[in-house]
Amino acid sequence: MKNKNIFSSIVLSWLVAIGLYIALIIRAGGWDILANSRLLSLLMEGGIIRHHDNQIGFIDGLPDQTLYVAANQGIDWSLIWIAIGAFILAWILKAAQLNVITNKLGLKRNFAESWQTFIRGTNYEKFWPYSFGNAALVANLNVNDKELPKAYGAAFLQQLFLIFAIIFFVTISFFIMPWRIWFAQGFIALLILGIAYYWGVRPQMKNNPEGKFSFWKAVNEYLQMLLNDPKVLFKLLVFAILAFALKPYAAHIITAGFHSQPHVDLSVNLTVFIMAACAGYAARLIPITPGGIGQFEWAFALAIMFAGYSFTQAATIAILYAFFNYTSFAAVYGITIFSSLLRGGNANAK
Repeated sequence: MKNKNIFSSIVLSWLVAIGLYIALIIRAGGWDILANSRLLSLLMEGGIIRHHDNQIGFIDGLPDQTLYVAANQGIDWSLIWIAIGAFILAWILKAAQLNVITNKLGLKRNFAESWQTFIRGTNYEKFWPYSFGNAALVANLNVNDKELPKAYGAAFLQQLFLIFAIIFFVTISFFIMPWRIWFAQGFIALLILGIAYYWGVRPQMKNNPEGKFSFWKAVNEYLQMLLNDPKVLFKLLVFAILAFALKPYAAHIITAGFHSQPHVDLSVNLTVFIMAACAGYAARLIPITPGGIGQFEWAFALAIMFAGYSFTQAATIAILYAFFNYTSFAAVYGITIFSSLLRGGNANAK
């Protein structure tokens, strides 16, 4: 019965994610999303959409000829590769952060082991709802029962430093953005996070009234531990800030790669991306959908829209960012697992 309930929850979370994505695309304009992302060009070349008499396709014609022009603009792939490099560097920094945390907690690991643990845990975090990511990270630390509290502490600290990075950049943004835009961008993140809390966490708190107290107690205990080791604390703060800073940078570079004035206008100020990233990642802190899919994109897009850009621009950027983030991770995950299997095979052969 318990397994059935878990399966039903996972299915429901995927349905919510799909619903959020469909709503995002409809609200932004499906044809515009297809044209701005250049996917429309692939659909025409692939025989899905017929634009003129010399083509074949299930869908006949375009609602506006400007869509054809936009869809056939070039993409600067050198910039896209730089953005992918930024994603990979951010994950390396997060793995290094995990390595420092585990060693501080007495779970001695080298960087290669921390990388494996981080990548395997992040795989669940990106594609499963609720706390599957933290559970997978703990499981991949391969600890015994006695060390299990330390493993949960490592997962907790990883999440805590993400929250710190969000707060840090929200504070920085307050001094470089008009306060009304800053407030609107922050509000949408808190709204989505509040809905996720009400749906996903509040029912659990009713069954475990000590949960909230335990959270702040854990924060206090770990903070005291790190304050007693300033060198480690400094490392963790630097890793957290740099890893998060690469997220808005990657978004900015991706939009530059797809921007083609005047046909595809995706030009957005870098400072706007800072708060958009804060809003997006804050909104998915409690992932009621797999990896916060849909939660992130809505918060990210609305944050850009509140800065004065069209929702079509904002939604296109949010979807492009998510696409390259997930595909880059899938490639890195595949390479990591394949190399691990090769090393295991070589070790067995010896």
